Amino acid sequence: DIHIEVKINIYTHIDFGRGVYRWELQDSSNQTVLHEDIVIRPLQDTRYQYEHNFCASSSGCYKFVSYGELEVVQISYEISMNGSLVLEGNSYTPQYFGYNSVEKTLTQDRCDDITVCGKDAPEGSNQRQVFDRLSILSGSVILDDANEIQNQAMCWIIEQHHQGYGTVDPGLEHRYILTLIHYLWKTQFGNDPPLTAECEWDWIECTDHDQVKSIDLSGGGVSATLPNELGRLQTLQYLNISGNFLKSTIPIEVANLWMLEEFDLNNNSLTGNIPAQFMHLSQLTKLNLSSNLLRGTVPLSLTSLTNLKVLDISHNTLNGDLPSNIMHMPSLEELHLGSNFFEGRIVVNTSRTSKLKRLHLENNILSGSMPYGINMLENLEELMLHNNKINGNIPASLGELTRMKKLTLSYNPLQGTIPQE
Repeated sequence: DIHIEVKINIYTHIDFGRGVYRWELQDSSNQTVLHEDIVIRPLQDTRYQYEHNFCASSSGCYKFVSYGELEVVQISYEISMNGSLVLEGNSYTPQYFGYNSVEKTLTQDRCDDITVCGKDAPEGSNQRQVFDRLSILSGSVILDDANEIQNQAMCWIIEQHHQGYGTVDPGLEHRYILTLIHYLWKTQFGNDPPLTAECEWDWIECTDHDQVKSIDLSGGGVSATLPNELGRLQTLQYLNISGNFLKSTIPIEVANLWMLEEFDLNNNSLTGNIPAQFMHLSQLTKLNLSSNLLRGTVPLSLTSLTNLKVLDISHNTLNGDLPSNIMHMPSLEELHLGSNFFEGRIVVNTSRTSKLKRLHLENNILSGSMPYGINMLENLEELMLHNNKINGNIPASLGELTRMKKLTLSYNPLQGTIPQE
């Protein structure tokens, strides 16, 4: 929701031997949200500076405490919110700052009550703790708006679990995100989520330790926008949202799903670019973004996905040259780039091997002659190049692709005879 920056300045004297300085930032229930132990071993007059950033709730209440036996050490600290100073000090006296209902921000020595789901939520109440935690995910403005689905999801959780979810409960964020998804898909699932554990919901599969492993929202024909909060389900391995009417862009927060192995968004109405941040999905084996309205070039960073076996971005409005070495990604077996606006030459790196079995480049504006070294793609079973601007002769080296089962070259300005090979 907001970014808090903590700066610690320490100046030691030459006659000081060794010591430890500890500081903590605690929330309204005295839970530590950020801390550091600083070991000081000065050999001379030395100045230290430490900086930390973390995401906090703009409606939260916090306490800064510090302690240590450092009498001959000068200590000062500053706490800023989004670049604006909130408090500063130079002693071990605890400092408080929190929500100011007048200024709608965090200020020193304040912790005003708020209203959550139509009810007062004073400091320390369950509703306040839930709101403060979830506002870090969704933002307090959206969460406080009764017209937003995020507000509906939060209020349902508070209503159905009025004795649950305290500050330290690790399941709150996941429950909230899954409830949020349910409301986005309520035309398919019904108005309110089941009162059972989320691992028992039909579209969710969990591990033996009740961690969300798989989400299948395919074929619902639902018109919705992918929520940014989805990126917090970091145990997710399989995500299928194909066959809907998803709008807007792909949120870059999805790149935080570092355990994701299969990601299917085909047959939607997604716009914008393919996020370059997908390079962080290092476990990905299948990525299907076909049949959308994606535009721009293919990010070169995609070629760093060493475990990717299937990449399908066909039937979009992508353009530009094909990324170098995209056909030589170490695990790639299927590459579907057809029905876009790719141009330029097809380049095969003859110094690298390839596991490609299916290469679909049809219905683009690729030009130049048939790629030199095409025979190096020795595992090819399907090569679809029809309806491009490829010219010149058909190389005899195509005959070396002994595993080929399907080859289409029609609707290209090729010339010469068909090689006997």
